[in-house]
Amino acid sequence: MKYYLLGEKLSHSFSAKLHRRFGLDYELKEVESGAISRLLSEKDFKGLNVTIPYKKFVMPLLDDTDDTARRIGAVNTVVNKGGKLIGYNTDYFGLKFALDYYRIGLSGENVMILGNGGAAAACKTLAGDEKAKSVTVVERKGEINFENCYDITDTSVIINATPVGMFPCAGISPVDSGRFPNLKAVFDCVYNPVNTEFLRLAENLGIKRGGGLLMLVAQGMYSEYLWGEADNFKEKILPTYRDILFEESNIVLIGMPSAGKTTVGKAISEKLGRKFYDTDEMISARYKITPEKIIEEKGEPYFREIEKEVVKELDGVKGSVISTGGGTVLSEKNVRVLRSDGVVVFLERDEEKLTENNRPLSKNGAISRLLRERTPIYEKVCDIKIKNDGSIEETAESVLSAVKARLEK
Repeated sequence: MKYYLLGEKLSHSFSAKLHRRFGLDYELKEVESGAISRLLSEKDFKGLNVTIPYKKFVMPLLDDTDDTARRIGAVNTVVNKGGKLIGYNTDYFGLKFALDYYRIGLSGENVMILGNGGAAAACKTLAGDEKAKSVTVVERKGEINFENCYDITDTSVIINATPVGMFPCAGISPVDSGRFPNLKAVFDCVYNPVNTEFLRLAENLGIKRGGGLLMLVAQGMYSEYLWGEADNFKEKILPTYRDILFEESNIVLIGMPSAGKTTVGKAISEKLGRKFYDTDEMISARYKITPEKIIEEKGEPYFREIEKEVVKELDGVKGSVISTGGGTVLSEKNVRVLRSDGVVVFLERDEEKLTENNRPLSKNGAISRLLRERTPIYEKVCDIKIKNDGSIEETAESVLSAVKARLEK
């Protein structure tokens, strides 16, 4: 018998990838609310996960629920026990596991929860159990809403339990974290993209942050335990999380023209069996003319605009290797796309090894100036710096080792 994830829109979901890696016959099932009752009554499944917007909806359709699910008022896991459907809430466990991992404590804190759905209910229950000093729920049309929530100035921890910022509508944050003067930490239940705009803002503020992918894996492994598929599930959570994080994360190479980004990128893609994207090559393929000719004939500002359009196409790309043009990261919009699902690697190369060949912006001694101007930008944007002063194979290995170490932090 199969396992399913029930939800309204599931294009963002990683759940099938998670459970299939352990051999489960697991499918995503997008359903309208009217079809859920019939599906549950047929009981043609061994277990279910339930996501937006049905975590509360399914409760009265089940035969029983466990204590945690009843306290929360939402179910995200269903077990078919000989024709009797039992509901559980593994979001509670997954959230606590993730918060503990990221060292985000709720005890004694003024916690703000964004949203009022099933995930928010689990967050609220956990905050109460952890003895938060206060818990404020922000609803779109509630007494505390997304307009006046900034009046709660003593907020110290914010948990986003809304789908705001989730693929395919990434690049937006449910709130402006900078407007909370006492904010210490944020957690985003959204896991796709891995690096949401909400988390990016927290990073800029220098505060603790944690993303929803670990919560997803932890709750998913607990679901497998409840289905009778994973007795030692706790031991598998972190290794599985790290494997999925590495598999889904792009490796994005930035740096000066002729720093070796394309050559090293292709070597990495071949080694990992990943798809390779080169933004300059994408421009050439689309416009049937090289970036160098575009800059020479129409100027750099024109080129930067079409470069943005090409980078935008990479929004939602995962598990790939991306090589960028030397000036790609001059655009904040480009940076947001590249960082949303990527580890950004600044590939450094000594100035004397940089060439002017077919590099219109580097001609006539401009390399030194560009290097001075752009190096601080590369350093600000990147997650990792790697010196490209060895063989292609050595540099590729250095990049991979550094990316894995970064993701395991």
